[in-house]
Amino acid sequence: MISKQTGVILLCVLTLTAVPVAVTAADFDVTTDDTIDVVDRTVEQGGSTFQITEVTQVDPSDQITVSVDAPADADFRMDVYNENGTPVGRAYEGTGSKEFNIDISGQGVSKAGNYAFIIQFDGVNEAAHPLVVRGYSVSADPPSSVTTGDTLSVDGSFNQLRGEEYNRVDVVVASTSSDEQKVKKASVDGDTFSASVSTDDLDTGSYDVYAVVRGSDIVFGGQEEILGLSSPQLLEIEGEESDSETTSSGGGSGGGGGGG
Repeated sequence: MISKQTGVILLCVLTLTAVPVAVTAADFDVTTDDTIDVVDRTVEQGGSTFQITEVTQVDPSDQITVSVDAPADADFRMDVYNENGTPVGRAYEGTGSKEFNIDISGQGVSKAGNYAFIIQFDGVNEAAHPLVVRGYSVSADPPSSVTTGDTLSVDGSFNQLRGEEYNRVDVVVASTSSDEQKVKKASVDGDTFSASVSTDDLDTGSYDVYAVVRGSDIVFGGQEEILGLSSPQLLEIEGEESDSETTSSGGGSGGGGGGG
């Protein structure tokens, strides 16, 4: 699994007020057996607010396991919503924590684009998990480390699998320990792309670097839809060696030589 930066489990910040038991949104969660960590962002769906940290990316032929965490006596319903906020395919119901094996094509979400698993309890949306049916395969090849102040060069490639044409390709550099991030629009040449990202304003530490192919439609969270993501690659931004350290090291070496 790729390093954690902040990619999916989504917790609603609203608390239920009209339920017969002490149940809050924090008691509900939904995730899958295959996720990609992404930059944290807040989205609204059906009057509820969710914190997005992960995304599941699939092909129409895939089958995935979706896990729902819920209080033992809570009767919940899970729907798959399309980018227009409309439920599609069949609904899933259960009491307490459950797992569902879901056939993507059988769910009616074979069209490339953005969807979401939404958990409802007592008529309130409690948890959400983004689902991307990819229209593009994407790969990115950043270096494993750079020195702060240097320019980070990221190259990659992408290939259309299905669906609509892309609008742009973004390269994301996101801290694994904070909300710090940079997004750079890449230059595209055929089926390859490249981006140069300044590290002048980035702290030293660990970062995830990945590429996102976006369409032109505006979907959950007010962003252009995701048509494909690369797997995040770990990058270390290292500090520069100071002049005093270099001089001290050099002087010590010279003195040792003279003594010999």
